[in-house]
Amino acid sequence: MLARTIGFAVACALSASFAVAQTPSGSRIDDVMKSGKLRVCTPGDYKPFSYLRPDGGYEGLDIDLVQSAAKALGAEVVMVKASWPTLMKDFLEKCDVAVGGISVTTDRQKTAYFTAPYMVNGKAPITKCENVKKFQTIADIDKPNVTVIENPGGRWRESVVSELATDPQRPEVMGRMVRTGRYKYIAYSIGKDNEQLFDLSADPGESRNLARATGLAPDLKRHRELLRQWIAQTGDHFPAPP
Repeated sequence: MLARTIGFAVACALSASFAVAQTPSGSRIDDVMKSGKLRVCTPGDYKPFSYLRPDGGYEGLDIDLVQSAAKALGAEVVMVKASWPTLMKDFLEKCDVAVGGISVTTDRQKTAYFTAPYMVNGKAPITKCENVKKFQTIADIDKPNVTVIENPGGRWRESVVSELATDPQRPEVMGRMVRTGRYKYIAYSIGKDNEQLFDLSADPGESRNLARATGLAPDLKRHRELLRQWIAQTGDHFPAPP
């Protein structure tokens, strides 16, 4: 399974969540209550979160939630059809909230607030039945001669986080792994070498721990921050890195 945040343990997390427009000043809620309208952006093509029916109406988990929120605010919902490639632009220009199983990404968090994710699941590649034996690993897919179709505007997570198996002889030691495009970062809750960083492009066998390499300090810092973000988003009890 491949992952993103509605997110190699190849399990990427997609955090289903709402995005709420940031405002320089004032209260977005006050604006909604004053106008009596809650403007909601959604692509409407992602069941069971948001789906645009042939009759022009919307249905789904997120639609039910925004209807409930609008009722509590004494407002009516105004649906705005958005597209995935232009979702954030549509959202910032036209709406108060955006819904529909939206991935929580760092870039989107720079311009919007997200609610606490209410669901975590994953994504998996699919192929024709006759090609199953050809595509058993990510390496089988990641080749110049393999064509991959991706939904327009779809966003993969920049990292994958997984829990490492506990050593039965040392159950008090917990571990987490952060995998990005080039690096693998491993952190343990205790121990002398409780941080490890491997350059998988140059060292696929993971024989050289680069956590103390001066030139890679920015990369170490980045992976620490990715783990801290994961801990904050998921409520993981693993101790945050320094």
